Amino acid sequence: MDILNDIIGEKGAEILGALTQQGFSTDNAQSFIKESGGSIMSALDSGKVDLSQGDIQQKASSIIDNIDIASLASKVGITSEMAQTGLGTVVPIIMSAVQDKLGDASGLMSLLGNADAAGGLLGKIKKLF
Repeated sequence: MDILNDIIGEKGAEILGALTQQGFSTDNAQSFIKESGGSIMSALDSGKVDLSQGDIQQKASSIIDNIDIASLASKVGITSEMAQTGLGTVVPIIMSAVQDKLGDASGLMSLLGNADAAGGLLGKIKKLF
């Protein structure tokens, strides 16, 4: 089960379009999707994100709060402000898709928490980003 790969596959065009509407070039948007995915996974893997409470925006904020935005911006070659805007665009789309697939975002955390039992699911998801 490769839930995040499915989400990126299904929502990739929507994410790309949303980022370009926010002022990203297509190249920067594509780079941002790749790099932000890794940052999102790191935030989720940190154990500091609580997805058990709140709506999609609150869950997205919890993830974003645990991302090194300056580092992400540097990797993509954009400003920190643009990276913040990009995360505010990308993370809710991903969280909404997770909720649609798993019932709520805590389902993703459950999958991540049982990564060893699931045959290294976390490692497989990380390879996406």
